[in-house]
Amino acid sequence: MIRVMIVDNEEAFRKGLKTILLNIGDVDIVAEASNGKEFLEQLDCCEADLVFMDVKMPVMDGLEATRRAKATYPELSIIAFSSYDTQYYGERMMNAGACAYLSKSADNYDMLADIISKLKTGNFSGVNNH
Repeated sequence: MIRVMIVDNEEAFRKGLKTILLNIGDVDIVAEASNGKEFLEQLDCCEADLVFMDVKMPVMDGLEATRRAKATYPELSIIAFSSYDTQYYGERMMNAGACAYLSKSADNYDMLADIISKLKTGNFSGVNNH
């Protein structure tokens, strides 16, 4: 079972992603946060394997939250999600430590299923699908 955290300031997106991930199966949504600060506060107790991180959020954005999380938990897999479908944000998130960057506007079901499958087998190294 892959332990997942979802970090996004849009509640509707968190709910939609949660539904998709639960439909894929073999995931346990251990926490949700609406910004990077909330995420970091929950990270110690949640023991997540995988984090879906929005790029632009109030209080603390995904870039800073990813940097801080990876400094403490270098093995944590973070996948950036953004409605900004540009290479600029993808590169910045990957440089901060994210292992993948996905566009919120894309149909990512098959990609998400593949990520979960590869994480279960220990063969996930990242994707860049913007």
